[in-house]
Amino acid sequence: MPQKISFVTTVPGLLDIQECLPIPARKAFPSWLSKIPPTDPIFESSTVRRCPGIIDYLSSGFVLPMWADTRLQYNPSTGYWQTHSGHNGDLTRWETHGKEQFLDYVQAQQLGREVKLVFKAVSPWRIITPPGWSVYQIPLHYHFDNQFSVMGGVIDTDIYHEINQQVMYFGDGEEVLIERGTPLVMYVPFKRGSLPLEVRSATDNDNKLFQKPDAHLATKFVGHGAYRKLQKDRENSKNGRSLWRTK
Repeated sequence: MPQKISFVTTVPGLLDIQECLPIPARKAFPSWLSKIPPTDPIFESSTVRRCPGIIDYLSSGFVLPMWADTRLQYNPSTGYWQTHSGHNGDLTRWETHGKEQFLDYVQAQQLGREVKLVFKAVSPWRIITPPGWSVYQIPLHYHFDNQFSVMGGVIDTDIYHEINQQVMYFGDGEEVLIERGTPLVMYVPFKRGSLPLEVRSATDNDNKLFQKPDAHLATKFVGHGAYRKLQKDRENSKNGRSLWRTK
């Protein structure tokens, strides 16, 4: 049987709500990206739209949307917090990670905003991967949300399948609304393993290895796909591309 990653829900009927379903990450690009031209009209230089490193990063793995309209609120001066999820307010259970677990030991910030509390979403989703495969839980960095963000981590989803997201709250008593269908977090599968570290000066063989990509870049106009040509050459080799690339 072919290897695959499975998102499995424990909530009846959730599969019938299209905007709640996990999707390939390439279908959940941040909205600002489409508003940027591929080439700057004044300087005639490529913009982030043509940066393959960023585009491939945004295209990796899968994005899990928020599964219900949810409100989060925390007042650090009183220590009072509350959550409300779904029509009746209890579709999903939310908990908190006490400050003694994390925030007592670090002044955590993101996008210049201080993390005031870490909520925990008890997710209605589970992930199953083949033996030897895990997933990275990755925050949606390029969505630049200044109200909340999911914390990053690794889950060995071949033996443990819950993906309860740790949600950092940046507010100071303000209510945060996360609407159903809002991109919440990215999951990127990877095959576990390690490589030994080597640090050295370049050899003649290294310099020969570097010549091919350098020549590709030097002989094409900026923004005309030299890096993509290298990727296509790799695809045509016996190694092919990563099993989990979803582009």
